[in-house]
Amino acid sequence: MTGIIDSYKKVLNNKKINIYIFLIAILWTILSTVNNILIGKPENFKQNGVDFIFNILLGIYSIQFLRNVINNINFGELPSFNEIRAKTFWGTILLNIVWGIYAFIYLIFFVFALYIMTHVLALSVIAILVLLFISPFIYYIYIAFADKLKLKRLFNIALIFKLIKPTFKQTYIKLLSFIGISVALIAIYVAFYILFELLNIYDIAQININFNLIDIILDSIACYCLIITWYLVFPYTLLDTYFEKARSILLEEDINGTND
Repeated sequence: MTGIIDSYKKVLNNKKINIYIFLIAILWTILSTVNNILIGKPENFKQNGVDFIFNILLGIYSIQFLRNVINNINFGELPSFNEIRAKTFWGTILLNIVWGIYAFIYLIFFVFALYIMTHVLALSVIAILVLLFISPFIYYIYIAFADKLKLKRLFNIALIFKLIKPTFKQTYIKLLSFIGISVALIAIYVAFYILFELLNIYDIAQININFNLIDIILDSIACYCLIITWYLVFPYTLLDTYFEKARSILLEEDINGTND
């Protein structure tokens, strides 16, 4: 747990950038809420095109942060947004496209097609669980890209299966820890909602039928916690495992070439 606390301290150290990230969380929340109202689905949470764009952009920012840490750029502090290089931007986009296609193909053939052919829902559920099980190891693909900014070998789907055995224990210990943190944050989020309801503050903050100031405030805070925890702190905690177990697998040719 000490390592996780230190990781949060690392990410939260740059107060100025954290203020910008919180402002981004507010902007994301407002734009997402307005978009949901416009499409007639005000109850949706982080499930629209606006959310997709912000996820992509924050993923790119995460890569730049990891690159700064790995290469000790500006002492590994959170970067300003204008530090993001074109190579980081387009490389991350390409990784998202390719690995997104892999996931889409898997869903089509091993989830939907499997159910259509067998009509056994349990098999499709198992297929989804398998996908969820291997998905955390994709973080190492992105960390490897942040390391060298090279895409060579990182589109090889076999790499994921090579990573599972050596990194499984450390990865899942950290993953479950962060899931626990997220559950605790959700509990706090719900508790505040209940408190505001009991104090009749929620009704006072109702701007119109679909827009409530309390929603914006609490959702913005939740969004900020999401960004800090899953885009920055969690991948940062994986760096030790990456260097100890994953780097030699993912960047084998580059490392051998360097040694030669």
